[in-house]
Amino acid sequence: MILRGTSLSLLALLTAVLPVAALAASIAQITAHPAAYDGHVVTVSGIVSTLHSRVSHKGNAYETFALCGSSCVHVFTFGQPLLRDGERATVTGTFAAVKHVGRYTFHDEIDTRSRDVRAIGSVP
Repeated sequence: MILRGTSLSLLALLTAVLPVAALAASIAQITAHPAAYDGHVVTVSGIVSTLHSRVSHKGNAYETFALCGSSCVHVFTFGQPLLRDGERATVTGTFAAVKHVGRYTFHDEIDTRSRDVRAIGSVP
């Protein structure tokens, strides 16, 4: 009996620690079928647009921007990755078709951390 409980505890610990595999998808696929990706970790690439660097009332740095292909998703990232408007980037994070934060509602948003945002070059 003790072995079974230990095995279950170990399995739960490993599940919590191991990274979740991200679904590779295009922005167009995600915006065409947002419910299919809702709550999933996704990896997308596109062009950075409307980049805003901010600091919260609690002093936490964050950025918001649109990542665009033929359509756009919004990205919220804690930290401030080195990005510029018009630059190509790859983002891995959790997609939400609809997200409520206080009195605000966000649609088609990827939440991530700056370490999961990579600039991949400027657009020719």
